[in-house]
Amino acid sequence: MKETLRHQKAFDYYYLLGDKRSIQKVCLKYAVSTAAVKKWSIAFNWQVRVHQKDIEIAKRLEKKVDDIIVNTKADYRRDIRSAYGIIKAIINTAIANVKDKDGNLIKKLIPKIRNVEDTKKSIESMEKLIKADLLLIGEDPNQLMANSLSEFLKQCRQTQQKT
Repeated sequence: MKETLRHQKAFDYYYLLGDKRSIQKVCLKYAVSTAAVKKWSIAFNWQVRVHQKDIEIAKRLEKKVDDIIVNTKADYRRDIRSAYGIIKAIINTAIANVKDKDGNLIKKLIPKIRNVEDTKKSIESMEKLIKADLLLIGEDPNQLMANSLSEFLKQCRQTQQKT
């Protein structure tokens, strides 16, 4: 038996019934006997086609979900970079390279950020943003960030204590 347009439409209807699909509903819709629809179902592999179509739809849905996740992560990363730039600017305006009384170049906290605690909060915020960004790209932030910002903060504290 060759599959006609009527057979294809019957299958499409059958598929669209979803969880409520039945041979009987196809019989009523197309005004044919149960035996005829059963014959079509067997001859044209309706059960296999339903399974294949479910797989195809699941793959397309998975691709759409993956695209949404990638785009959402990209948006988050854009926001993180923006916030990082702001915090970095705050820190850069709060730290100046100055010479101590012996002529050595040191980093010194200047008044735009009121105290070491404000600097610490800014640096901790920066660390959190960097870690979030690394997590979004699938990296382990604990391996990639070698406490460089924390070391910088310690230097700032030591400098602050000296002055």
